Amino acid sequence: MVNGKPATLDVRCLPTDSTGCLTYRRDRGLMDSRSISALSIISLNEQKANKAKSKSKWHTHVQSFRSGISQQSLTEQQKRTLRLYSSVNYTPDHSLSYLTWIGQHKSRIYSRLEWDRWFLVFLIGICIGLAAALLRQSIQALGDLQWSVTKSYFKNGEIDKGFGYQAGTNCLYVAVGAVLVTFVCPLATGGGTVEVIAFLNGIMVHGMLTIQNLVVKFIANVLAVGSGLPAAIQAPIITYGAIIGAGVGQFQSKAFGFSPNVFKRFRNSEDRRAFTTDGVAAGVAAGFNSPIGGMLFAMEDLSSFWSKGLSWQTFFCAVVATAVAQIFNTTFVAFKYQGKFGSFSLEVVEPIQMHVLTLIPSMVLGATGGLLGAFFTRLNVYINGLRKKFFSKPSKPVFQKILRVIEPIIIVFIMTCFTVFMPLGFKCRNVNVLSNYTSFSDCYESSGGSSKEIKLDFYSCSNSDVNETHVYYNDVATLMQGSGNAYLGKLWSRGTHFMFEWSSCLAVFVVYFFMTIWTAGSAISGGIFVPILVSGSLLGRALGVGMVYIWQDVTETMFPSNEWRWMDPGVMAAIGSAALLGGVNRLEVASTVIVMEMVGDINLVIPILISIFISKMTADQLSKPLYKFQLEGKALPYLDSDPTIVVKKRILNMELFKICDVMSFPVITIHIEENVSRLAKMLLGNKHTGFPVVKYDKEIKSEIFYGLVTRIELYAILCSDEVYNQEVPGSVVTPTIPYDELSADYLTRISVAEERLKTYARVSENSSVFVNLDPFINISTPKVDKDFSLQRSYRIFRTLGLRHLVVIDMRNKVVGMITRQDLMQFHIQERVEKMLDKNGRESISYAITQPHAVIMHHQTIEEEDEEEMEDQIILPAITINEIDKGKADYGSDDSVDQCNNIKDPSLQSSL
Repeated sequence: MVNGKPATLDVRCLPTDSTGCLTYRRDRGLMDSRSISALSIISLNEQKANKAKSKSKWHTHVQSFRSGISQQSLTEQQKRTLRLYSSVNYTPDHSLSYLTWIGQHKSRIYSRLEWDRWFLVFLIGICIGLAAALLRQSIQALGDLQWSVTKSYFKNGEIDKGFGYQAGTNCLYVAVGAVLVTFVCPLATGGGTVEVIAFLNGIMVHGMLTIQNLVVKFIANVLAVGSGLPAAIQAPIITYGAIIGAGVGQFQSKAFGFSPNVFKRFRNSEDRRAFTTDGVAAGVAAGFNSPIGGMLFAMEDLSSFWSKGLSWQTFFCAVVATAVAQIFNTTFVAFKYQGKFGSFSLEVVEPIQMHVLTLIPSMVLGATGGLLGAFFTRLNVYINGLRKKFFSKPSKPVFQKILRVIEPIIIVFIMTCFTVFMPLGFKCRNVNVLSNYTSFSDCYESSGGSSKEIKLDFYSCSNSDVNETHVYYNDVATLMQGSGNAYLGKLWSRGTHFMFEWSSCLAVFVVYFFMTIWTAGSAISGGIFVPILVSGSLLGRALGVGMVYIWQDVTETMFPSNEWRWMDPGVMAAIGSAALLGGVNRLEVASTVIVMEMVGDINLVIPILISIFISKMTADQLSKPLYKFQLEGKALPYLDSDPTIVVKKRILNMELFKICDVMSFPVITIHIEENVSRLAKMLLGNKHTGFPVVKYDKEIKSEIFYGLVTRIELYAILCSDEVYNQEVPGSVVTPTIPYDELSADYLTRISVAEERLKTYARVSENSSVFVNLDPFINISTPKVDKDFSLQRSYRIFRTLGLRHLVVIDMRNKVVGMITRQDLMQFHIQERVEKMLDKNGRESISYAITQPHAVIMHHQTIEEEDEEEMEDQIILPAITINEIDKGKADYGSDDSVDQCNNIKDPSLQSSL
């Protein structure tokens, strides 16, 4: 009783290291009090509770839908696949071996200009610019070869023959490309941007940075885009940039056995990732002709780690790549020399002054782009799910691959049918109506000398001789026949208000939009950036033409002029491109700059920014970004900048949890000098990639944390001839191993290494031979206290690009380990749900979502000592001696609650 009445306070435990909590019950008052670090005292005001329960069903559904968007849903198979990936440290291990290696490269200590670094950045930019130019020239040559024959059939009215030729060549192109990416290099499928994002996030995607991936993706991309599929070159160029950046930056190639003694100081994980970031930024810049946009795209979307120095380095590389690509693309067209060399420039158009009313169609296009972007994402994810189920039905893998090859052939055949036969449903238009345009020359382009070639597609229209009085063209054929970049040039053209009817734009949009959704994820090599831009341009163009029609009806004048020139359909097309692009990729700054640089009119920056902002805000309420779905679909353990943990349809605050709530334990520890036989047994008995090293402290008379040794380093140590040939009992071996072997990302001859380990474990004499690990121990391994905030631990792990984060107690004893897998969103969610189910799901979820109701309870020294003693007894690290005696338990499936000192089955992540 409290004041003569039953107590009305509930005290609910937050996840802590305590074994109990201060508990009030309404009918019994204060029941129990035990040491805790945090507890929530929540007043249950009946009036507020009833008010909360009376929320409308609509609000509940909206909250449930929004929380569902944030959740990470993975199947058990995807979770198992996720555990197969390994992580890499962003910075090298800080060991004596590494310090010795630095001393051998004095320029790393004394050089300020770092001319060698800038030379490699310059070389990367040149190589990527050449690769981008070669790709574009190849696609142009392939397209010209096909369309020169096809258009001759169309001009003679032989539509059936033109269709047969075009369909046959397109299917052949796609078939060859699909066979390459399915049977030769599956990693070359798609654009490859997701794998690049994962690698720059710290995930080792094996096979991504290989020459095979580069060659296969190049050929398959040329064939896919040349066939007329709604695919683009920009995403593959990003992958080319990553491969070239990593290879040229390291100045070595394992495939060709090329590894000179120059630039060896850059052969470490930190510099490799920096050069890879330079490469992907240069790839974006060369693909879009947007150097600033390339740097921003890499910073905003691709890279998880950034610095001021990397910004300047990346921008320089992007400028070089853009300049080189521009020089060759203006010098050659489809590998045909144009009579000039050395000129380059970014396209710039005559600026049109914007009006405040421009923001109205910008907002309309932004909202439409957001809705369509979310629809695009969800439908594409749904189709990919159906695709995965259907292709997995055959029992033999070869039949599954055959089905994957057949699908893009069907897609390109249907796309060819639309391209050839859809224009027949639209009337031919007289080109003379264009003579009233302010920029009639936009319908023409220079071709070599003084002659002019009309851009408009005559298709099968009669009287299509430019020398005749009446010339007819087909606007749908003009839109659909060509590559994506050609579409943009036509749709963004200004002063051509009625070159395309609004109905034609909408019809082509429906076909192109849905075919892009179907194509993305199939067995081709290509991206979706340009198809998304084209789809948005078609919408914007249709809106612009409709606005001009309204202008004519209201003012009875032909075209908007003066301050109303912003109504130009070409301007609306550019804004529409930006809106749909923002709805799909959710990048505000990078998308704004890229579209603005592509359009060449800086006056469009505000309307484009407004449309992208509204588009992103709208799409975020309806769907996650497409790349996050793709990361989950490929089971890549990507660590987002801010994970969202949702329990019972409520978003939890991670600051209210501790790192011990999600850590893996018990942890296998080793000593500075360790038995060779026991090390071998340890490596053969688990798949952990890092092992904390402990040493005995005489003051506290206990083993404390000293550093960490990775699995690869232990393999290199035990496989060295110095250790293998040592047979003197009681001897301590300190092997000399090159740093290149210690810093390898993965083992290349794992079977040979395991055979040697089995020999160590089998021969009893090896139990008396010890190895000194001190030169190889990373003495700067990051560590946090077990009571450290989960939110801040997550940020430390991701920001520093860590592979292991050791968890210690107040006495510096190892009590747990954090790896990438432990910080995955689904893993944190599972751990939190188990704690909530155990402690009272309803009360805990309410407490956690009400941070203002949390009151900190400061422990006394006695409580801290008591709690620490409990941790020492229940959370010991496992030493090799205990493994050797069979005391380590690795097979339990009990429930988890580390902070409450209940036995946890989980161990260190396999990462």
